[in-house]
Amino acid sequence: MAKTLRELAVEIAKADGALTPEMVNVGGTLRAEQSNKWINLIVSKSPILSLVTVDKSSKLKKDVNVCEFITGVLQRVPQGTEPSKSTSFANVGKELDMKAAQLYSYITFDYLRDNKDKPGLENEAASYLAEVYSRDITKLAFVGENDDYLDGDPTKGKFERLNKGWPQLIKEASGSHKVNISDYVAGGAVSWTAFLSAMIAEMPAIYKSDKCRLLMNSSDYEDYCYQVGNLNGAVGILISGQVKEFLGYKIEVVPDMPRQTVIFTPLANLVYGVNTIVERYRELKGTKRVIDYTYDSAFDFQVAVDDAAVIGYATA
Repeated sequence: MAKTLRELAVEIAKADGALTPEMVNVGGTLRAEQSNKWINLIVSKSPILSLVTVDKSSKLKKDVNVCEFITGVLQRVPQGTEPSKSTSFANVGKELDMKAAQLYSYITFDYLRDNKDKPGLENEAASYLAEVYSRDITKLAFVGENDDYLDGDPTKGKFERLNKGWPQLIKEASGSHKVNISDYVAGGAVSWTAFLSAMIAEMPAIYKSDKCRLLMNSSDYEDYCYQVGNLNGAVGILISGQVKEFLGYKIEVVPDMPRQTVIFTPLANLVYGVNTIVERYRELKGTKRVIDYTYDSAFDFQVAVDDAAVIGYATA
């Protein structure tokens, strides 16, 4: 027998194993294991979030703790004495300050009807919502300008002001390294090999390793491939996407990165901090013919070590 819309809604409502059939309209805080599963699903949907440091915490504010790319910290300390602070590593003054944002989405009755006999419908619905959330988080990580979003203010209430992204954080950090891309423009075109070489040269030697990546916009990457191809007479091969490194460092193509902006850093240095207290609200709306979803959670972006980050852009 075909399932009714309410039966399908109940099936979705029971997806996490914590809800009873009569609880079609639900709301509340996810259990720890549910929250962790949701966060992991979001991260898995993004090629970039899957590579950076994901710092989960039940607190809204916490110190950043990243040391995967740090070397040269071994010491020999006699018994009864403490290690020298001058040679130990600490993320002094770096803190995650997570701010809330909501995902509003829905599943239409038509979708439920079209998939009424599909196994695992509830898992597919959760996967879809996580993908929507992941796309926005990844985009904000690169285009975020500020964190002073004010609902109803037409001058500030926009997506880019939900949270500062990594490029903005590196630009503002006094300890990071900046390269002016304008110095490498001739005839209206960027000399990508010279520009990227200058960026790599700015990185302190202690941080240089195979963990470092060049993050650049997809259109800029295409321009880079054309230039290198013309130099070597192999345009067809290069523009097919087979050149994914420069001077031995891998290139991560990021469509959301602003054009003519490049970051060079160990990917573990980029932190996506996410609060594990996640509230989810779900309601069957007959008048709209949808199941409404709201996910309320807090997050922040941070750069663990400013000295290990180089950004190239058109400086003032």
